[in-house]
Amino acid sequence: MKLKHSHKKIIILLSAVLMILTGFLWYKEQSINKAAPTRAKFVKIMGNWCNRNG
Repeated sequence: MKLKHSHKKIIILLSAVLMILTGFLWYKEQSINKAAPTRAKFVKIMGNWCNRNG
């Protein structure tokens, strides 16, 4: 029971970290290139993430 609760906490924590990281990258990308369409920016961010993480 205790292990299950701990496991759930870790998943929530990882999700929060991922959301914060994505938000930070999104903000950074927007401030660098405001002229690009939103979809293009998102694709570029995902491409960069994929290149770094395989």
